[in-house]
Amino acid sequence: ILGCIASLESAGKAHPGAERTAIGVAERAGHRQRAMAHLEEAFRLGFRDRELMRQDTTLDPLREEPRFRALLEGR
Repeated sequence: ILGCIASLESAGKAHPGAERTAIGVAERAGHRQRAMAHLEEAFRLGFRDRELMRQDTTLDPLREEPRFRALLEGR
C-alpha cells in the first residue's frame, strides 16, 4: 500500500483528482495525517468542492481533524 501511496503522491503533484485518490488510499491504510496533507494539496491545486467533502463517506475518518474542518469552513 505504501508503494501505491508513493505513486499517487508523485502523480498528484499536478492534478487534484489524483490527490483525492491518494487521500482515500492513505486514509484506508491508516495514514490520517498523510491523507490530510493530500487534501490540503488538492485545495492548493484548486479543489473547492466542499459539498462533495460533506457527502463523501470515505472522508468520514478525517472529519474530526481540525485541519479538515478548517478546509470545509473555508479557513
